[in-house]
Order: sequence, then C-alpha cells, then structure tokens
Amino acid sequence: MPVPSTAKRNTFCREGTYPEYWPDALHLFLEGDYVPVIAKIPFSTYLMTYALNEDGFTPLKPIKYCWMLDTVRFWADNYPEELPIKIPPPTPISSPDPGLAVF
Repeated sequence: MPVPSTAKRNTFCREGTYPEYWPDALHLFLEGDYVPVIAKIPFSTYLMTYALNEDGFTPLKPIKYCWMLDTVRFWADNYPEELPIKIPPPTPISSPDPGLAVF
C-alpha cells in the first residue's frame, strides 16, 4: 500500500537513480502533486513511486515504477519506519564502441 505524500518541488521520476537514467524521465511530479511512495533505498535519498494518469491519482497502465529524490512531504508521521527497502536498478553498462581497437 503506497504511503501518501505531496511533492515539495517539481521533481522528475526516472527508471533508476544513476546519472545514466537522468535524461529519460518517466514522470514529472509538480510542486503540490500527490505522490504515492512505495519504498525507499537503504539510505533514503531516493523514493520509489509510479507514474500517474492524467487524473493525478491512479497509476498508468501498465504500471511504470520509477525513482525520485526524497522531495516529498508525507501526510502522516509514519515515514520512514513503515516504508519497505528496495534496491534501484544497477548502473546501465554501455557496450564498447565497435570502432575502438583493443590491444
């Protein structure tokens, strides 16, 4: 069950937490938007949520989970104790340039 919160500032939600994921935002939460928080990473600088429909409350179908900076105001005092811990996707590894020679 998501923990309800509100975005404190405009924040992008991305597939992962590493810089390689930054160009591709899955969702933008605007200041004041509802944010359903599902989990946190162990040191709680990022939160897991999902992209929302145009109504601002229901998830897109299929659900697109994403990670955002902890820039939310929780509606209750149960954060962070009640949030489960999740590990975000690893850093994407780019394939080597085929034009480079390896000696």
